[in-house]
Amino acid sequence: MNTFRLIISFTIALVPASLRAQGLQVWPGDANNNGVVNHVDLLQVGLAYNYFGPARDSTFVGWQAQTAPAWTQTAGSGPNAAYADADGNGLVNYFYDAFPIFVHYGFTHGTVQPDVFPQGLPGIDPPLFLDESALPPQVLHGMALSLPLQLGTGALPVEDLYGLAFSLHVDPQFVDVDEVEVNLGPVSWANPDNDRIYSAYRASSSRLDVAWVRTDHNDRSGFGPMGTVSIVIIDNVVSVQEEFQLRIDSILLVDRFGNLSTVAGDTLTISINPGQSTGTQDPGAKAFRAWPNPLGQTLHLRARSDIRMATLFDALGRPVASLEPNTPDAEWPLPVLPAGVYWLELRTDDQLFRQKMSRH
Repeated sequence: MNTFRLIISFTIALVPASLRAQGLQVWPGDANNNGVVNHVDLLQVGLAYNYFGPARDSTFVGWQAQTAPAWTQTAGSGPNAAYADADGNGLVNYFYDAFPIFVHYGFTHGTVQPDVFPQGLPGIDPPLFLDESALPPQVLHGMALSLPLQLGTGALPVEDLYGLAFSLHVDPQFVDVDEVEVNLGPVSWANPDNDRIYSAYRASSSRLDVAWVRTDHNDRSGFGPMGTVSIVIIDNVVSVQEEFQLRIDSILLVDRFGNLSTVAGDTLTISINPGQSTGTQDPGAKAFRAWPNPLGQTLHLRARSDIRMATLFDALGRPVASLEPNTPDAEWPLPVLPAGVYWLELRTDDQLFRQKMSRH
């Protein structure tokens, strides 16, 4: 039984005409309108998924307040659904409304209202943890590890899961955060039908912020693996310490109405066999690679499965080039691009990858 549950009744409220006429100030990416853009905003996109309302006059998705008419739809006592419509086209979906979250991550405006992460109790609340039974008998420097990410147990299952946000902390002395891969795409008890979206943002050299949310307005209950977290242990670590930790905390679980439930975090300690190494650490083993960066005339792409769509966006989130290779390797002749920052997005059948690029 969960020890904490904030109950919010679900309403599809009729917003007064006076408010609709007055309009809202939408900052693209701040889907829950709390003054800061982060992974929790993806949950709001899922809660408002496929909601529609009046489009705003501007489809600008840069970091600037956009006046928008209020929609009639809200989830519980949460913000108006118009805040989740980052591009202002009148429909909440993934492709254009989630991307500004990634581009504007960490940006703030006005007075920030910090997100609430209810503290779960181990042994009382369902846990979110990395399954240590997947560790090999000996862990060596340079070794690649893939650990199931599990939510709930048979004794402590999860009730009414719709969205999940959490932070994963690594020790940068042993793990390069850029080499960490979080895959929440596989079919599971929480995702039997692929009606979900998810993201993993590298918030610092030691932290990833992860969000996963359904998009069909149906909860799931149960327990078990939801996906995997893959890491590569840095080779030739010079340290008297021969163990490091992977920690999960700041967990937020919501049902389809936006109600919060408590989940217990976890810390996994991994011991390394001292003085030994696999000698096989290979950056090419990543699930996705794109080079060169800075961009040249041709961009090389590589993934573990067929790349269905590759899109290059400018700093304002506007697509400037796209490719549908339908192969795991591709050479992409790029158009002439001005100097600046760009974002590359690759889609395979079950995963989405993003990488910051530049052009000098």
